[in-house]
Amino acid sequence: MTDLFISYSRRDLEFVQRLYNELKSRDRDIWIDLEDIPPTAAWLAEIYAGIENANAFVFVISPDSAVSEVCRLEIEYAVKHSKKLVPILHREVEERARLHSSLASHNWLFFRENDDFERAFRLLNEALDTDLDHVRAHTRLLVRALEWDNRQRDNSFILRGTDLVEAETWLAASMDKTPEPTQLHTQYIFASRQAETARQRVLLIAVTSALIIAVALAVIAFIQWREADAARQQASSAQGTAVAALISVNDTRATAQAQEDTFRATIRALGQEARAEVAALDAEDAPVPAPPTTQIAQALPTQTAVIYSPDEDNDITPGGLDMSTSLPDTGGGIDPGAALLVSVADYQLADTDAEHIQAQNALVGLVQINPNAARRMLTGHNGPVQSVAYNPAGSLLASGGDDNTVIVWDSISWARVGLPFYGHNASVTDVAWSPDGTIIASSSRDGTVILWDVAAGSAVRQLSDRSTNWVLSLAYSPEGTTLLSSGSDPVVKAWDTRTGQITRTYEGLSGTTYAVAYSPDGRRVAAGDSYGLVIVWDAASGAEISRLAAHQGAVFTLAYSPDGRTLASGGADSLALLWDATSGELLHTLTGAANVILSVAYSPDSAILAVGTAENVVRLYDVASGQLIGDAYRGYGDWVYSVAYHPAGQYLASGSSDGSIVVWPVGIEQWLREACTLAGRTLTSEEWAQFFPGQPYQDVCPPR
Repeated sequence: MTDLFISYSRRDLEFVQRLYNELKSRDRDIWIDLEDIPPTAAWLAEIYAGIENANAFVFVISPDSAVSEVCRLEIEYAVKHSKKLVPILHREVEERARLHSSLASHNWLFFRENDDFERAFRLLNEALDTDLDHVRAHTRLLVRALEWDNRQRDNSFILRGTDLVEAETWLAASMDKTPEPTQLHTQYIFASRQAETARQRVLLIAVTSALIIAVALAVIAFIQWREADAARQQASSAQGTAVAALISVNDTRATAQAQEDTFRATIRALGQEARAEVAALDAEDAPVPAPPTTQIAQALPTQTAVIYSPDEDNDITPGGLDMSTSLPDTGGGIDPGAALLVSVADYQLADTDAEHIQAQNALVGLVQINPNAARRMLTGHNGPVQSVAYNPAGSLLASGGDDNTVIVWDSISWARVGLPFYGHNASVTDVAWSPDGTIIASSSRDGTVILWDVAAGSAVRQLSDRSTNWVLSLAYSPEGTTLLSSGSDPVVKAWDTRTGQITRTYEGLSGTTYAVAYSPDGRRVAAGDSYGLVIVWDAASGAEISRLAAHQGAVFTLAYSPDGRTLASGGADSLALLWDATSGELLHTLTGAANVILSVAYSPDSAILAVGTAENVVRLYDVASGQLIGDAYRGYGDWVYSVAYHPAGQYLASGSSDGSIVVWPVGIEQWLREACTLAGRTLTSEEWAQFFPGQPYQDVCPPR
């Protein structure tokens, strides 16, 4: 890439030569045609390539360049590819109508004979360096997009991995910057995401197989550990056979250790296989790989059988997985459901907080990786679902999507309530309920906010100040009279919902403001921008309270905990952070994500944080410790844009770019109930005696 391309008329060669020499003395890399070569197809292709690879397009304005056919071709090509235009006036043009129309919308730098050359040259350098990272990314992605386009959009030229994530972040942050992304930029990045999703679906075969094996091995390891613990207790109570019992304990522990070693080795092998498959897919358009059943089978006990059932799209078919036959029988009449039931009993018998947390993690992990785990999938949007939110009573769920609509769902029957709300001219980016549950506010990329009367199903007010191209995030004040909005400009606006007027603004951020949040007591406002900064203001005065600067990329999501003690943020750097809401101290960095964090939501008791990611999963974290709870909620075809807890805490709704809304049962009571449902029975007295010797029998899954 070069720093700039200079377009000029040959009659201005003396001035351009001086300008060129001055720029070269500042170590600028310049593309300029100093030779008087007649235009040919090859020459013009070289000119166009020079424009494509330049970060800026400098046009020397003069009467001759205004009428030059070559200069016209050059500037039209630069405008077509949305290059950064820097017009410099060398000689006055009396007939301004002859100039290309794009020059009128840019500030000119004056290099006329009577102008101060040094001052103008300093301004030129400042213009070239303005927003340089954005401009360089624009050029780099344009060059790659053109190569992809020129090669008939061959998928071997698309973006992958970190390059794709960075490009998507750049595209999202470019809405308010110059030069703007071209249509080709957008098509290239979107095509790359689609191809990446297709590759992930191929890998889902191996990954899902690995999960099934993980369930099998986890059950074996869990039961073996349980048997070792039972043997230990028997040894301590049977003093007359202490030696024999200890030998039994050691043998069983050795078996459990060997099983754990096998488990870890198998998972490591699966990881290596998956990475090898990714590398192969990245290198060329490889055929869909067969699941690694041969290698897996060799690593498993002989009594284990894995059932693999692909559908026409090479995805695992959940209905084709019968956990009663795909998991091993460990002998002695113990079936895989016992692991779920023992985890339920462990939680019920736990005495300390630490024991409860340990038992909960085991329980959640076994439930999450079970392909038959309950979930509700809602479909109705024609495109990605950008936002979901429960009403305060928990009886309704609102969703907004790229089809420009808001849909309301009954959270009991999961039927749609009335017709979708139509009124926006672009994607609905966020939905928020008024505290009394009568109004839904929706924001859109059309630059407006609409307040909808839920009962009437109609719009009651539209909010717009015409200074924001896109509105991306909303937050109601606790009393409902103020609505915050943020979007493509760095200013957070507070609207009076009764009058539709802006009552206050909160400033200090830069670029796009993706997320905004009100503290539960209404005293503080927080917002995050495209440069990774979060600012907290006093809601009443607008005074800045603190700056939270730990993210290394755009902050896409923010949420205050219901108890007001913590603030969660997530962004393009794949990090979710927990902050002390009062002091601004960073409490925890939540690890585990390998892609962009798009959404966060607290459980009603503030104990758990749900995190939606561009990895197509939702993870749960313990807020107090910052530790991951269980595994991850899977089953999404694409990014998880939004997550929302039911006010009672028993459900977690999520909206995905695959167009679906998935509702999961969550919370300890739901997990206990789900474990019992998956097991389909309760522990027998014989199993209880095996796993809990000396404890009085209890029915862990009584009829409800």
